[in-house]
Amino acid sequence: MYVETLEQSGTSSLHDHEEQSGTSSLHEHVEQSGTSSLHDHEEQSGISSLHDHEEQSGTSSLHDHEEQSGTSSLYEHVEQSGTSSLHDHEEQSGTSSLYEHEEQSGTSSLHDHVETLEQSGTSSLHDHKEQSGTSSLHDHVETLEQSGTSSLYEHEEQSGTSSLHDHVEQSGTSSLHDHVEQSGTSSLHDHEEQSGTSSLHDHEEQSGTSSLHDHVEQSGTSSLHDHEEQSGTSSLHDHVEQSGTSSLHDHVEQSGTSSLHDHEEQSGTSSLHDHEEQSGTSSLHDHVEQSGTSSLHDHEEQSGTSSLHDHEEQSGTSSLHDHEEQSGTSSLHSDGSCSDTVYSLRNSTFSR
Repeated sequence: MYVETLEQSGTSSLHDHEEQSGTSSLHEHVEQSGTSSLHDHEEQSGISSLHDHEEQSGTSSLHDHEEQSGTSSLYEHVEQSGTSSLHDHEEQSGTSSLYEHEEQSGTSSLHDHVETLEQSGTSSLHDHKEQSGTSSLHDHVETLEQSGTSSLYEHEEQSGTSSLHDHVEQSGTSSLHDHVEQSGTSSLHDHEEQSGTSSLHDHEEQSGTSSLHDHVEQSGTSSLHDHEEQSGTSSLHDHVEQSGTSSLHDHVEQSGTSSLHDHEEQSGTSSLHDHEEQSGTSSLHDHVEQSGTSSLHDHEEQSGTSSLHDHEEQSGTSSLHDHEEQSGTSSLHSDGSCSDTVYSLRNSTFSR
């Protein structure tokens, strides 16, 4: 579009310049060539017309003079007066006829010459326009293309760099945000599983063993001895597995969840913690409770039951042995007292 505008404006300005310069040069050329050709034509046509006029006018005047003055004196008169009168007549009539002839013949020849010059000048001017206008326009277009290409290239570098920088900031931020969410969640989840499992395991060993040991000591060696003699060690072992595991499981869920939450607040970063609170805290917490509780439950059943069973056998046997040596009696309580003791033991275990 810009090149077409330049072609139109360049062609119009070139056409105006050619009309002004071509007209003036053509006018000067016509004046010079027309004057010279007119002068040559006047010399050729004027001489011939003057010669014909002299023959016609000279013969008629000579015939009239011969009738008036005679033939003898005519020759002398012709020499004296004929030359001057002929010269005057030639000047008057020859000039007017020559002027009229020049106007008619010179105008027509000049008009023909002007038309020829116009045709040849127009064609040569048209050729000159095409050659000079095309070359100048081509050079101008090349200059514009070079300057336009360089300016366009610089504009593309500036605008492309800024747009690329904005795109990198937007895409890099989003990809970094996604990477932080994925890696941060997985690393936090792994850290919670490792730290939560170890802290829960340590808490179970410390709290579970001591609480069960204290409970056995508080419930009384004598009542346990009477109950063991009536119901047997196997029934006590079943009761401890059912009641102790449930109470220990409830205690682990309450204390383990709080310790995990405290550990997350201390170890996690502020930005990651804020992101977890918005997007993944609830789902991650549910996942930890489900996976951690199930794995903890399996671990409790395997490790806690075996350690509790070993502790009961060791402590129960020693306490029973000591009680038998001190009391020295092997009397057994009635069934009603055994039932009351078992009921009180169950209530105290559940409440703990």
